Amino acid sequence: MKQAFRWYRGLIIIGLILVVQIFTSCTYFSYKGIQTLSPPPSSLLLEAPKLTILQNSFKPAGDTTKRVLIDTIHRYALEGFLHALSDYNGIHFEVDSLTSVRVNKKNKITYFDWQKLANLSQERGAGLFVLLYDSDISVRSDFFYDEYGDVEARRDFLIANRWLFIDPEKQLVLKEDILIDTLSYRAYNTFPEAALGDLPQVSDVLAELSWETGRLFSKKYIPIWQDQQRPYFLLQRPGYDRGIEALKKNQLDKAAAVFRLYSDHKNKRIAALSRFNMALVCEIRGEYEIALDWLRESYEIKKYQMTEEYIQIMKRRIAEKKRLSP
Repeated sequence: MKQAFRWYRGLIIIGLILVVQIFTSCTYFSYKGIQTLSPPPSSLLLEAPKLTILQNSFKPAGDTTKRVLIDTIHRYALEGFLHALSDYNGIHFEVDSLTSVRVNKKNKITYFDWQKLANLSQERGAGLFVLLYDSDISVRSDFFYDEYGDVEARRDFLIANRWLFIDPEKQLVLKEDILIDTLSYRAYNTFPEAALGDLPQVSDVLAELSWETGRLFSKKYIPIWQDQQRPYFLLQRPGYDRGIEALKKNQLDKAAAVFRLYSDHKNKRIAALSRFNMALVCEIRGEYEIALDWLRESYEIKKYQMTEEYIQIMKRRIAEKKRLSP
């Protein structure tokens, strides 16, 4: 009887040990939100030593109502563009509210205006001028009856901006970029007049739409910050939770101290995943090459698919960093 009891007790102890081992060997992961800087499709502004935005563009003659709309578009589109420049804070620029130039449809500038730009460039060291020269707006309203006899009203907005990039030294309009942005609103009611009346008026949406148009244009030439999610691993080891909590609070030195401690652990899984976590710390610090080294070491120890995917991400980050520093 005693022997049977001892046998059962030994079996229970072995079972508990196995449960503990299984629990401690479980791998959990979560995600850390980080911001990454992505290069724009064009490096035109990044290569310019200094940028000058000519705010006071030449405006063609027209009726008063249309001129007011164009002025609003120009003001808020430029604000959206300037906001993107300030948000990036990596391009040296200034705004000129006094100088105006005339540019015809063939992108030709008069000799007098070229001299004006050349003098301005010498005085301020401007390498490139950006000018929002022309803008236009189209608003269309219509309504339809659906299958139930109710009215669907629709108002479509279209804004077009003509941006110019001018090199005063070469006396050349380097590029003309026409950007078109649209936005549609819908409203539903029983009668056409009521449905149309529920739609926003031009004055109510023009400023916001123009600002967004300026931001949309900026994405072609200015690096933008994007929210990304990166995985990290939670290991059931003594003190590891302190490293995870430090990572969540962006206390990177504390987090790195814990992850580095376990990066040489005799358990290969723990060592590999700790090196993975170290790579995340390095990426947040902007140390992309070091992060890539940690990932490669991690992959040599344990060939996890997530590690392989992270290696490719870091290779892209390194290439993007080079593009951001022409």
